[in-house]
Parts: sequence; C-alpha cells; structure tokens
Amino acid sequence: MSNKAHKGHVQENFQHLPIFKRKMPVVYGVVFNPLTNEKSDLSEKFLVDTGSEINILRGYYEDLFKNNPIIGSQPISYGGSTQALSYPVYKVEIKIKGDSFNIEAVIDKNIRYSVIGQAFFKKQLNILSFRDIGQNQWITNFRFFKGGKKP
Repeated sequence: MSNKAHKGHVQENFQHLPIFKRKMPVVYGVVFNPLTNEKSDLSEKFLVDTGSEINILRGYYEDLFKNNPIIGSQPISYGGSTQALSYPVYKVEIKIKGDSFNIEAVIDKNIRYSVIGQAFFKKQLNILSFRDIGQNQWITNFRFFKGGKKP
C-alpha cells in the first residue's frame, strides 16, 4: 500500500501498526500520564475494537491517573447490554512504535485488556493498516479517515 493521494485526498499520518494476534488485532503501546509525565511499568496490549466508541484502560492504570482531573464521564455497555455504567474520562498519552498519541480514555477496573476504539483512529489517523508479523501480511480493510469522511 502506498502513501499516495487517493481521489484527490492527501493521506496524512499514514501508519502501519503491527498486530500480534489473529483472532482480534492487538497493538502494543506504553501508557503515559500527560500531566506528570509518568509512564507505566509495562508495555500494554491494546485490543483494537473498531466497534468501541471510546478508548478504555484496564484498572491497572488507576493509580497512574488517581491525581488527575476527571474531564468527563462516559456511559459504557459491553456486548450489547442494555445496562450502561458510567466511567470517568481522563486525558492519556500512549506511545505506539515511537509515535505519541494524546487521547481520552476511561478506566474500567473490571476488564482484563485495554481497548483502542474508533475514537482513537478517527482523531489520530487518516488511514490505518495492520501488518500481521507472524504471517507477514497486510490487513488493509481497517480504513478510517479524519472526520469520518471517506475519499
């Protein structure tokens, strides 16, 4: 896949993110607190969920953001559940492959994995494609454009 203009649109912020699982795409990144510049001790495994409207950090990160102001709240229901619970929203910085991204994310103590949702892709990247390291294949059907507009 090239980084050329497509139908008159310039493709900025073109990224290839390495994916490490076949069942659900996973991207590794490091979580930073943008106010204190503290970082997590571990590299985080983010599930890529294009159906999720928000980014979600697992409860492990609660202490990293405990002194940060809550910038809002977000109701979330998992798996099509009709019951939504409200979670606090924080400003978060993540680094993936050396690139830094400022995002908003909720912290949920009850999930095992962190999630990068469509809010991340629409705000941060024009086009996203994944490279399956194990199979050396490119997955290019995950395409998002700023503002939700397709070329």
